[in-house]
Amino acid sequence: MGQSSGASALAIAALAIIGAVSLGGVRAQQSLEPVSVIVFPGGFNWPIWVAQDKGAFASGGIEVNLTNTPNSIFQLTNLIDGQFDIAMTAIDNVIAYMEGQGEAPTQANPI
Repeated sequence: MGQSSGASALAIAALAIIGAVSLGGVRAQQSLEPVSVIVFPGGFNWPIWVAQDKGAFASGGIEVNLTNTPNSIFQLTNLIDGQFDIAMTAIDNVIAYMEGQGEAPTQANPI
């Protein structure tokens, strides 16, 4: 997968999150549900940053907490083991772990 197609997929995923949040309607600020998202650091996260800045997530009742991952092993094993709610990653990582071909063992079954 090329870098531009990966960035496009990332932007589409972020916009899908924004759209889903906006469908939830406006909620009170005091009851924001935390959502943990692990990402590779970089400018392709701009849709998430903009949504955070503009209050799009908060208006839907969630607070998105971003964590930069050092590598795909850390990202996928912690996602599978329940440390994060969402991961922004390349599909090859997801397929590898679902097929039992992941680079590191996980405590939970990813399927």
